[in-house]
Amino acid sequence: MKHSINRHFRTALLIILAVAAVTAWAAVSPGAKCAAAEASTSFETNLEGWIAVDGSQWSVTENGLTSDMKSGIEDEPLKYLARSGQKIDGTKSFKYEVEFIIDGYGAGLSIFTGSRTNFFAVEINKEGHVYFPTVGANGWSTYAGYGTPLSADEIAAFAGKHNVLLEYDAGNKTAKVTVDGEVRSEDVTIPSKAFGGSLGVYFEGCDSCFFTKALYTELGDAEPVDHKSNIETNMEFECTYGEIDYTVKGLGGSAGGANPKCLVKSNIEIDGSKSFKYEVAYTCKGYGAGMGFGVVDEKNYRAVEVNTERHIYFPLMIDGNWSTFYANAPDLTEEEAAVDGHTITFVYDASDWFAEVYVDGVIRQEIYDLDPEVISGSLGLFFEDATVYYTKAVYTELETATKAPAEPTEAAAPTDAPTPAPTSVPATQAPEKTPAQSQADKKSSRSDTGKILLIIGASAIAAVAVVVTAVLVKRKNK
Repeated sequence: MKHSINRHFRTALLIILAVAAVTAWAAVSPGAKCAAAEASTSFETNLEGWIAVDGSQWSVTENGLTSDMKSGIEDEPLKYLARSGQKIDGTKSFKYEVEFIIDGYGAGLSIFTGSRTNFFAVEINKEGHVYFPTVGANGWSTYAGYGTPLSADEIAAFAGKHNVLLEYDAGNKTAKVTVDGEVRSEDVTIPSKAFGGSLGVYFEGCDSCFFTKALYTELGDAEPVDHKSNIETNMEFECTYGEIDYTVKGLGGSAGGANPKCLVKSNIEIDGSKSFKYEVAYTCKGYGAGMGFGVVDEKNYRAVEVNTERHIYFPLMIDGNWSTFYANAPDLTEEEAAVDGHTITFVYDASDWFAEVYVDGVIRQEIYDLDPEVISGSLGLFFEDATVYYTKAVYTELETATKAPAEPTEAAAPTDAPTPAPTSVPATQAPEKTPAQSQADKKSSRSDTGKILLIIGASAIAAVAVVVTAVLVKRKNK
């Protein structure tokens, strides 16, 4: 009997435990699904196909989309990117908005997210910068000038939530950037290299960074706008190093990275045998810009450059070896250097191999004995480590005699003038110039001269006659 009760008790206990397990599983399972759903709603996005680049692990957590900041990146562990499946090709206008919560240096959005070593981004950081980094074959640089910086109060409260909105106009190929509801940069030129890639998110130097929003809105096709009229020029241009384009701000672009130069060659070639004037005007945010001579590539060119060190100087690059072809002009004043752009005018006189260099209408340097070979070749444009837009590039040939090279000749030895013999007669003044005669006086003078000549002639004839007569008489007496 006792054994029977124990069996029944054990059976009932097993049944109770089984029911409890099923109940527990049913209670836990809906909770796990809910937690997953809550995690997915922490990242608001209409983009699909999110993946990490270069091996870093990204996932959606209860705080948003973030990286583990550990795997896949060894040589530069501070930069992290993830990309979506949404690509842009530049033919359609769009809006792209990201929102994030940051504890660290900087974050933003990427418009071309090829890899950690190949991307274009829009970033804000705790230094207050609103800027446009890109990493490519030449290393790190920027593709547009910095926007309006964050205020001191915004920098002090940088840790926390921020919103970055990029609005792209496909007709103008430019974008507007808004940060936390305030427009920070307009007419940002998006380089052609940035098209064809995927939209993504980006951060660097952070203890944590969670993206809570990434929304893309396509605004439709747009007719491309021809921006060639935004530069005053009578020349055609091609970029031999770097990248430029015709934009709403003029002809230009950005240069940076390991070899931060941009060289542009024109269709105008000179040989130094003709006088000319070459004038360029531009806006510049960065190190330096100017005009080019003998432009071939980044290793062969000459230039006239104005830079942020206030120098006006004359770089000469031959096969990658840098020097200058003339001494620096006097530096600009701090006030002159503080402006965002300059006008440079180069006037060359072929008859004297002489040039004048003007900056902002003021003559800054005179170049004597300028070897024509120095400036021969293609005229062009030149800038380095800067975002530059040229608004003027005009070449004008001047009518000046050509200086023909000549063999040097020996100067003749000076000859001493003969010394006059001393005289006791005092020096007299030079005779004054005789007034011009009238026509009547000239006729009278000629008449008197004729009479004198007639008398002399008659006397001579008479003398001859006397001599002849004497000779005849003498012969007769014989």
